[in-house]
Amino acid sequence: MKKKPWRLKISVTDRCNFKCVYCKYLFKVNASPIDHDIKFEQSEEDIIKTLEAASKTGITKVHWTGGEPTLFDLPHYFEIAKNMGFKEQGITTNGYRLHKDLDSLIENGLTSANISLDTLNPNKFRKLTKSNHHGDVIKSIKECCARQIKTKMNVVVMKPNYEELPEIVEFASKQNGFLTLKFLELWEFSPIEKYKELHVPAHELIDLAKNVGDFYPIDETTSNPNISYYIYPEFNVKFGVVNLPPSEWRCGGPRCTKLRVYSDGTTCEGRFINNKAVEDRGVLIKDIMLTRANGEYV
Repeated sequence: MKKKPWRLKISVTDRCNFKCVYCKYLFKVNASPIDHDIKFEQSEEDIIKTLEAASKTGITKVHWTGGEPTLFDLPHYFEIAKNMGFKEQGITTNGYRLHKDLDSLIENGLTSANISLDTLNPNKFRKLTKSNHHGDVIKSIKECCARQIKTKMNVVVMKPNYEELPEIVEFASKQNGFLTLKFLELWEFSPIEKYKELHVPAHELIDLAKNVGDFYPIDETTSNPNISYYIYPEFNVKFGVVNLPPSEWRCGGPRCTKLRVYSDGTTCEGRFINNKAVEDRGVLIKDIMLTRANGEYV
């Protein structure tokens, strides 16, 4: 499996306008689905300084995430990153307004999009997300593919939606080869009884995928040791299966080249990068790179 070059993944906010059923338990989201629990949000100064520090260490790719990053003024930050010399910019989004900003984002460097959609059924979507934006999400996926943006559709496979896999593969087959599917195993949460009501184990995901058609494994560049990629040659559709990491697994390590900065200003290692000068952020980034390359943890 090939290794990706270093990239910055920055969470600009933990706000989201959806209220997905699993987030309710994983992140204790109990407030309004329009604007839940605003705990952390990056300032413009911190975003710019982190971009500058990452750029000076040679990082040329930035991936924007949240919460829901399109609640932020993303076109503004895409333009800043582009002017700093970032060659690739990606986004992870629920897709509700991506199609509205797509022209501006592409103009300022958007090259890839990960869009979450667990069901093609609008009624089921409303139950899973407490949102009526199903049509907007579908539109965002289709328009990204039509504009030849490398697009991944993240599908958390659960008992309410696992029977849709054939329809989801068929949907992907109509996107001109620009849509890759990612089937994710549901992360464990409490209460365990509720988790068991929804959970479909990863080995069952593979069995479900076999019911759709013949496929074979492919070698995809990734830093995630818990994902395996395959292709349906009949449909020209690539898909990944994301397993839950083993209990002893820790983020980071020599294979991981993703510098993640959460909305509270911490990295995967729990190191605080915000409220520092650009030079100090650069020192921290280089230290993280070195310790991961050596197989160490900070």
